This record gives sequence, structure tokens and C-alpha cells, in this order.
Amino acid sequence: MPSRTDIPSVIGAAVIGAALVASSLWAAPPATAPVVAPPPSAAPASIDFTDSLDTAKALVADAPKPIVIQFGATWCGWCRKLENETFKDPTILAMAPKFIWVHIDVDAQPTVASAFGARALPHAVIIDGDGTVLAESRGFSDGKGYAAFLARGEAAYVPTRSGPVDPAAVPARVTTLVETIAPPTSTGRTQCVDALRRLGVATLPLLVERLGDERLAIRAAAGFALIELADSDIGFDPLAPVAERQSRIDRWKAWLATDAAKALRPAPKPLPAPAARPPASPPPAAPRTPSPIDRTPIT
Repeated sequence: MPSRTDIPSVIGAAVIGAALVASSLWAAPPATAPVVAPPPSAAPASIDFTDSLDTAKALVADAPKPIVIQFGATWCGWCRKLENETFKDPTILAMAPKFIWVHIDVDAQPTVASAFGARALPHAVIIDGDGTVLAESRGFSDGKGYAAFLARGEAAYVPTRSGPVDPAAVPARVTTLVETIAPPTSTGRTQCVDALRRLGVATLPLLVERLGDERLAIRAAAGFALIELADSDIGFDPLAPVAERQSRIDRWKAWLATDAAKALRPAPKPLPAPAARPPASPPPAAPRTPSPIDRTPIT
């Protein structure tokens, strides 16, 4: 994030430091969306996979859902264990209707596998209809682990073709995304911030509210997201004394009433790809010693 003054740099460092020590100060519950199983009749007897990513994208064009891409191979023993155990777990079957499922055989579709970095198997990613990766799972996972992976992808997903998100659902979505960012070992922070950005300015007061959380990792995560999204230099130090934190929170609350809080800070532009280096010139050839034949005069 480009710094605007010296203050955000110090604040950013404090936020990162807070996230790194959070594990020793707060025993966080698993950073996953709550798993609420639908009625038994809603759960399929098995997961219906397609083997075409293009087909999956066509399906979500009309009925937006996140797409689960599971990579495997016929020779992969852990893949068979995943299919025979994890994909038959009742929790996974209950969550299955929330997604479009794709199975890619890495030997049959090596280009797709390479595009998503599927080298060691099993490997899975959750993407949106535009192909943005929302969550990733490497290796075998049991039902509990795979449910956590699905919950991360669901939390990061915001439909882009079905109109705005229901305002009533925004607080729960913000809570889940902040809790996903919170653990020091969390990955996908950029995707979570992007998901918060897609929810719009309604996220700002909710993030300010979470700056007062008693858990260090939660207020650090909320401060990190707020600094990324809000066009303000107020900042927040999650390690500061209570009185100082409350003073900063009060400043944020006052800022929410200004015109600046009516728009989010633009997303940073991606860095340009590095220019390709020209091929190195070959070294000059060593002078050739004439052979006796070369010195023989032609007559």
C-alpha cells in the first residue's frame, strides 16, 4: 500500500506486528464461517462434478455461486481417499449445494492444472465467475478441514451478477472476513479485503466498531482492513493503551459522518509485469588458428 504520510507506515507496521503476536495472546477459534446445515432433504446423496471449467462458468453466469475446482488423478491414492471419505461426509454434502463443483484430471487437462498451480495432489481452489481465487486447499483434508476450506471461499465470495448484497447479510459477512484475516498464519488477506471492498461503504462503520474488540487479533485485522479501504490517515494501533485506542476510535466515528466516508479508497493498481530481458549476446568467438591447409597457396 503506498504510504501517504509517515504515520500510516508506523501504523501499518504495528498492525502487522499485532497479527504476528496474536497467536500467543489470543487463542482464536477456527477462522471459518459458521457451518449451518440445511434440512436433510437439501443435501445431495453425492456431489455432482462437471469436468469442464467453461461449463461451470456458464452455470454461474445465470445463478451466481462460487466454483470449487478439485484437482486429482487416477493414480493418486490420497485423491481416492478424499472422494471416498471427505466427499461423503454429511457436513460436506450439506454445504455442496452452495457451490458449483468441477473435477479436473491433471493428466487430461494439464493446462488448467498448471494455471492454478496444481502440482502436488490433491489440490483444490475456490474461484468466482471471473476466475479470482478465493481460497485454496493443498493435500488431503478430512470433513472438518474441507468444511473450513469451503467456508473460507464462501466468506470471500461476493456475487457480481445478481445485484447488491442484501444489507441484512453484510454484518455477518464482515465478521467472517475479519475473523478470516485475524490469525497470524492466515492467507488470502488480499482476497478478503477485496471482498470487503465489494460490499461497499457499509463495511466502514462495522470495521470501526470492531476496533474496540477485546481480542487483539480481531482489532488488528479490523484496523488493517480499515486502513486499506478508508480514504483517511487516522490509522489505528491495536497495541496502544486502552485510552489511546478509544481516542482513535472516536476520531474514526467522527470521520464516518464526513463526505470522505461516502466512498472507499480505490483499490491499488497491480504492479506492471517486469519487462522481459533481451537474450544475452553470445561471447565473441575465439580467433581461429589457421590449419596447414589454410596456409597452402592455391596454384
